[in-house]
Amino acid sequence: SPILLKLAIDQLPSGNYKFICSVRGRDLKEYYNSSIEFQRSNPYLNLEEQVELTNEDRSKFLDQEFVGKLSDEELQFSILAIAPLVDKSDGDIINATLSNPDKKARQLYLFNYWVNKQPINPELAYNAFMEVARAVDQTFRSGFRKGIETDRGYIYLKYGQPNDVIKEYNEPDAFPYEIWSYNGLKVKGQTNVKFLFYNPSKASQDFLLL
Repeated sequence: SPILLKLAIDQLPSGNYKFICSVRGRDLKEYYNSSIEFQRSNPYLNLEEQVELTNEDRSKFLDQEFVGKLSDEELQFSILAIAPLVDKSDGDIINATLSNPDKKARQLYLFNYWVNKQPINPELAYNAFMEVARAVDQTFRSGFRKGIETDRGYIYLKYGQPNDVIKEYNEPDAFPYEIWSYNGLKVKGQTNVKFLFYNPSKASQDFLLL
């Protein structure tokens, strides 16, 4: 009976490794042995040590990364976009980061987030996510809030594209509403999940999560 196991290597420093697998019986006798060599690239493993040497070193380090190319407006938008993905306990940190006048602090927060998500190529992961975030912002933008700040934008960024959407805007005696259905949520491990959004104002596109 095959058994599939996952072995995390995110804390392995960069270098050359050999992965060895052996099969032994109850008597500890080895009946099978196989190995494979691989190379691990993990340039951001000791990020804190790299960026906390001096403020000047930190500034140079961040300027060379993708966050160094972002304007103030792009930084603000990028941090707002990942708000649905962080733990609730990090909400205060995001608010403090957004209000911090130090641009380097915002760069460091955003860079740390994507390094933790994708240590090998954080810029690739960032660009892929931001392509979705910009589309979400345009789709759900209302006259009052950015699209990524609306309830529909929040759910989309947090859980992804729904498997099915029911839209009803002209039902008698009811506010315009949408029902989003998910077959399963990877974050929660739940199945057959539905979100109901409604528009009490009818004048804007700002649907609220009911």
